Amino acid sequence: SMAVQVDKKVVFMGVGILVGVIGIAIASRWLYNKLDIQTKLKLRQLRPEVRKKVEKFLIKAQKAGIPLKVTSAYRDCEEQNKLYAQGRTAPGGIVTNAKCGQSDHNVGVAVDIVPIVDGRANYKVPESVWNTIGAIGESVGLSWGGRWTSFKDRPHFYDRDGKSIAQLWTEQQNLANLA
Repeated sequence: SMAVQVDKKVVFMGVGILVGVIGIAIASRWLYNKLDIQTKLKLRQLRPEVRKKVEKFLIKAQKAGIPLKVTSAYRDCEEQNKLYAQGRTAPGGIVTNAKCGQSDHNVGVAVDIVPIVDGRANYKVPESVWNTIGAIGESVGLSWGGRWTSFKDRPHFYDRDGKSIAQLWTEQQNLANLA
């Protein structure tokens, strides 16, 4: 019978890679568990393929030392129209140009985030921090509202999967009608 020669280096390398992969999975799970409960609940409102990207984004930002909280994900018509009225027919400043059916939030493909600094939500972080957050979001395949020219929306991250909001809205209405 022929003896099988096993290269110990290959075995150690294989075990090392496996331990590394398991380590990354545990670290990611640990970082996911550190997210606040509102963020976790809001993530559940997103389309599954978008939720995966947003989870990766939040974990990557946390690893980079920039913890984020999700302040908005899915919005129904009532909430969207209330926001649209702000600064127009209701008190406050204008925060959106989108009426119901015109926002990424109405179709479950967007989140608004806020950086957490010293345990508190803080939108007034330096431009360089926003640019880092934007780059991290884009690195996982999200688009960033901070790139918009007419209405810069730095907290806004979305993934329309190559479709328009109108197409996504129609798809959603058709699915709702089937239900």
